[in-house]
Amino acid sequence: MGEEGISGAIAAAIESQKKNRDKSQRRKERAEKRKIETAEHATDEQPPAKVQKTNIIPLTPEHRKFIGEFFNCVPFYCSATKSMGVFSGFELIPSLFYMYPCLLGPTLDADGNTIKNKRAATKDKEEVVKPSDYVLACANPVNIFTGLKECFRILFPEKDEKHFKKWQAFRLNNEYYTSKVSGQAVDFKTYIAELGETKPLGGARPVRTVHIIEDIDVSRHLRAIPLKEHFKGQKLPVGIPQNAHIYDVALLRQIREASIAIKEAEKTADAKAAKLVSGKSFAECIENAPDSDSEDYSSE
Repeated sequence: MGEEGISGAIAAAIESQKKNRDKSQRRKERAEKRKIETAEHATDEQPPAKVQKTNIIPLTPEHRKFIGEFFNCVPFYCSATKSMGVFSGFELIPSLFYMYPCLLGPTLDADGNTIKNKRAATKDKEEVVKPSDYVLACANPVNIFTGLKECFRILFPEKDEKHFKKWQAFRLNNEYYTSKVSGQAVDFKTYIAELGETKPLGGARPVRTVHIIEDIDVSRHLRAIPLKEHFKGQKLPVGIPQNAHIYDVALLRQIREASIAIKEAEKTADAKAAKLVSGKSFAECIENAPDSDSEDYSSE
């Protein structure tokens, strides 16, 4: 390449560099201009808050009503003991002392703040904060989750059952009872099959009502709602006599302790005599039970 060719190439390179510098300068000037215009038109208004996505399926008033009707825990009067109890329609089980609740909302303190439930370590350690928004549901808390899952299937026919744990009703109760309880729940079809084998429905197996009584010996009963607390300050339901007893859980503990003592006595004493003593002990416990406070409970 001759001198003229080299000179021309150098000149072209210089010209290209100059053009690139000019383009870069113009871009900087445009960016600076936009920055100034943005600052001039800025306002004190805050940008709209970003809506956080949530996977929780809310629990609506319609759901709450449906859940209460589904478990169908209703009061009854036992004329033999002159006491009022509740009957779980879902389980076909009565109780004169307490029943496990299905939570419908968070538990709040006097200031409206949500209270987290602590775990009860022993049967005498009162660490459980009782819920304030619930319906009485079952004698066995495991069955609450079986029932809730069926409620979810009916209320959300378009959703897969894997979304059940996203429902607020499940989350509230799972926090209250722990996953150890909810994890024991059986499939609804299995539950129906087992219930169909019981005597009330024509089967040969008796309904197992004893577990709600035996729970008084373990910490789980702290999560149940004593009927005396549940109906306190309320009018007794229509059809319940004004003088009906609402037994305290302390009475259940007395009866249990007396029964255990009698069971031990049966090992050395005559079985028939022990049975008579057992009936007498129960009658004495019932007879000495305090009357319901007329200011707290009255019939409509």
